[in-house]
Amino acid sequence: MKKNLLAICVGVAAISLNACSDNDNEYYLNHISEAESKLQQCNAETKEALQNKDRDALNKIKQDVECQAASAAVKEHRAVEAKRQREEEQAKRQAALDEAKKKLNDEFGDLDWRAFTNKFLKHQCVINYNNNRDNPECPALYALQHEKEEQGNAEMMKLPLDEILVAQKEACSTGIFGTHTICHIIGTAGVRKAAEDAAKMTLEELATAVDEYNAPEHPRNLLRFSFKREYDKKSKEYVDYLKGDYERIKTAYNQCVDLVAAIPENDAQAKHKLLSTYPCAQAVDAARGVTHAGGLSKKME
Repeated sequence: MKKNLLAICVGVAAISLNACSDNDNEYYLNHISEAESKLQQCNAETKEALQNKDRDALNKIKQDVECQAASAAVKEHRAVEAKRQREEEQAKRQAALDEAKKKLNDEFGDLDWRAFTNKFLKHQCVINYNNNRDNPECPALYALQHEKEEQGNAEMMKLPLDEILVAQKEACSTGIFGTHTICHIIGTAGVRKAAEDAAKMTLEELATAVDEYNAPEHPRNLLRFSFKREYDKKSKEYVDYLKGDYERIKTAYNQCVDLVAAIPENDAQAKHKLLSTYPCAQAVDAARGVTHAGGLSKKME
């Protein structure tokens, strides 16, 4: 039992209150059962003082260095214990996951991504996921699925875009589509390939591609947004370039005035198309606020 601790704190005038409290903390951290007992005692005394509305008693308890030390020690001990328990649980989960990964690698590791995907979709972790939430095999399986999916993407990305689209059409024709399916994996590769191809195209090429791919029957129709996104990006860059110099704006704008003038007056559709795409859409955008001509009706001076 901790003896005469408070008497020592009171009796030794040369030692500060904080130093004494530090000694209490160290003692109680090494004797946690006594800290818990002392804390219970302090809490009971506090409750009694509150019931009796005894302000002096409350102040005395509040200033009691042993109560403070016991409370701090118990709080620190509980935090350390909680951390230790979390780390133990994490270690157990990691060990179970590592074991599950080894088992799955032994069973599925040598399969190519297509064969693995077919087996993955039939696994209990996939078809009955809600009942397998605590099964360490499930996160291990999904981790392996991610690796196989990346393998599939890498393989498909080596093909030209149109070949990827043919493969996607074939895979999706089976009726098995959705997340993690072969149809989905090839489709993801198609989106990546389209973005890669679009990044290599000029603004003029992108304008033509976006116009062509908008046709519902075009093989690349489903990927038109990848090309439109790159078109919008490069269009903005070109407009910013034109805005950097008045002569650039004037040259681009006046060229488009000539193009509009060459369109028959009754061909409103052709005029609208010219104004809505490269290069005249950008010229008009850059000239906005610089000229009041509008609609490419007359040249800039």
